[in-house]
Amino acid sequence: MWTHSVANVALAKHRQPQKVSNGYGRTRSVKLSPSIKSISRQPAKTGPKKSDTIQRHLATISQARKSKLPAFVRPQLATLVDSVPQGDEWLHEIKFDGYRAICRIDEGRAVFLTREGQDWTSRFGSLVEAAQNLPVRRALLDGEVVALEEDGKTNFQLLQNSLKRNDTATLVYFVFDLLYLDGWDLTRSTLRDRK
Repeated sequence: MWTHSVANVALAKHRQPQKVSNGYGRTRSVKLSPSIKSISRQPAKTGPKKSDTIQRHLATISQARKSKLPAFVRPQLATLVDSVPQGDEWLHEIKFDGYRAICRIDEGRAVFLTREGQDWTSRFGSLVEAAQNLPVRRALLDGEVVALEEDGKTNFQLLQNSLKRNDTATLVYFVFDLLYLDGWDLTRSTLRDRK
C-alpha cells in the first residue's frame, strides 16, 4: 500500500539536496533547510527590512489573505491508496513514523498540538525551545515529531521510549507545511505556493 498527501519536508535534520519535479517535466534540485536545532542557535532576524520583504512576498501568494493567527487548524491527513498517483501534479512525501503535530508560534511562545488539538507542549521540551527561536512573530506549522536512529531512520518505539523518559533531546520536528505566517492565512493557497 502507498500513501500520499499534500505535504513535503521543509525542515529536516540533514542538508542534502533532493531532486523534485517542477511540474513542467523538468527536475530541479532543492536543498532542505537546516535542522531546527541549528536554526535555534541563530539570532532571530526580524528587522524591518526583512519583515517588509516577507510581507511583500506573502501578499503575492495566490489566495493568501490577511488574518489573525488561528488557535488551531485541523491538519489534512494522508489517504491510503493502492498505487502511486501518476503525473507531475503530485507532490510526494516521506512517510515518517512519529506523531503529527501542529506548532503554533505567537510572539515567541510555541505550543505543540496533536492532530486532534490536544496540547502536547510539555512532552516536546527541546523542540519547543527551538521553535520559539525561529525568526517569526506568528506562525502555524504542520509537521511530524520523530525520533531518529543513528542511521537517520525514524523509529516509533524510540520516540515512545524517549517521551516516557522525558528525553526530548533526540526528537526532530519535520515541518512539511506552512499554514500561517505573520498575519497571513495560507490555507487556501496551493501547497506549491506555500512551499
